Amino acid sequence: MYGRGSMSAQIITAWKSPEIMIALLKGPLCVGELLKAVGGSSTTIVDRVNHLVEAGFIKERREGRKRVLELTPSGAKAARALKKLSEVPEV
Repeated sequence: MYGRGSMSAQIITAWKSPEIMIALLKGPLCVGELLKAVGGSSTTIVDRVNHLVEAGFIKERREGRKRVLELTPSGAKAARALKKLSEVPEV
């Protein structure tokens, strides 16, 4: 598992990670639903999800063949901050 600090910041800001975390603010999603919500390649999404799970921002569970993802409490806090930052107008 990644430690806190700069590695966590790198994971959160990696391409597609903010979109993944913000999409999961609405509630749990399976990987297919997440892919539709954020776009991009399935390889990239799965890679980012794996890093976010490893870092402790997302937890996963299996429902049959589906991999269902949801934010952990620390992931939800980070996602809310990312959402606020994404809403700030550029100067």
